[in-house]
Amino acid sequence: MAQFEPINFDGVTETGINIRKVVGWAGADLEEDVMLLQTVFEYISTGTGPHVFGMEKPFKAEVRGYMDLDTYHALGEFQLQNAQFLLKDTYRRIHPASYKGRVIRNHFTSRLMTITRLHIVAQNAAMMQGSLDYTQDLLELEPRLARFIDRALIES
Repeated sequence: MAQFEPINFDGVTETGINIRKVVGWAGADLEEDVMLLQTVFEYISTGTGPHVFGMEKPFKAEVRGYMDLDTYHALGEFQLQNAQFLLKDTYRRIHPASYKGRVIRNHFTSRLMTITRLHIVAQNAAMMQGSLDYTQDLLELEPRLARFIDRALIES
C-alpha cells in the first residue's frame, strides 16, 4: 500500500514516498499506490510546472486511484525527462523501493529508482511552494491517502 517511509541519503534520513506493488504497464496498479502517484504528480506539476510531465497544464487525475491514460503519459514523460537520473529503463512502470537498511550515496550524481527521483523532485516542488514537508502537503491535497498511510504504519 502507499506509504511514507524513511530514506537514508548519505546518513541524513528524510521521509519519502513509496508504493507496495508495481504501478504502470503490466503492474498491479493498487488503488492506493496509483492514488499516491497521481497526487505526487499533481503536486509536482503545480509546484514546478506541468512541463515536468510533458503537459501544457498541471496534472489532474479524473478518478484518483485508477490508472488512466493521463497517468501513463505523466509517468512515461517523467521517466523520459529524467532518464539520465534513473537506474534502468522501466518505461511507464514504477517499482517500489526497499529502503530499509540501505544508504543511498551520492544521490545528486547517482542513478536512482523512479520512486526515489520522484521524492527528490517533490522536495523541490515543496520548496517552490514555500513548504518544508511535501508528505504533509500530499495529505492535504488528497485526504483519502491518510487511511492508507495510517494502515501502513500500523502494519509495519
